[in-house]
Amino acid sequence: MMHTRSRKKQEKREVKQHDWQPLLRLYRACLRNAAALLAEAKLLLSHRHYARAYVLAFTAYEEIGKSQVVADFFEDVASKKEFDRAFQAHNPKVAYVRRAYLFDPATSNVTVDYDPASARNDFVSRSAALYVGCGDGYEPVEPSVSETVAKKAVERVEHLLDEIFQYECITERVGSKSFTK
Repeated sequence: MMHTRSRKKQEKREVKQHDWQPLLRLYRACLRNAAALLAEAKLLLSHRHYARAYVLAFTAYEEIGKSQVVADFFEDVASKKEFDRAFQAHNPKVAYVRRAYLFDPATSNVTVDYDPASARNDFVSRSAALYVGCGDGYEPVEPSVSETVAKKAVERVEHLLDEIFQYECITERVGSKSFTK
């Protein structure tokens, strides 16, 4: 059995049979949007708009996280609360992409573990790439990201999308269960 800590606290499955098709469509829509954001990030990167390319790549990364929460809710791994938070807050989505799978040999259960607070620094970087900051002497701090950082962000998202699609094809599952079958 595989669950997040939040899902373990629930007694019964919250996804009804009739909800499955809409959830799969929602999952696919999140991944399509991530791919579109990635394409736009690549376009900005090719035109040397590194800060904006980084922001769009980061947003695609978030959308991938949301897709994984939706998939795990569909697969009864994540709770309804986690599902709802994926559409309301940024940190859980970013943290969910970096989730870990903790295996308990005594029970053969797997806990999907992630920490939304761990994403805090990621949003500092994103904000610095998007908004003008204010320096100590009230001087403007212009949004800035190096070409290397922007390229790495784009490559990370591209790799994640490829990995998700590969694992789906191999395991015929979505979300965490596709990575652990």
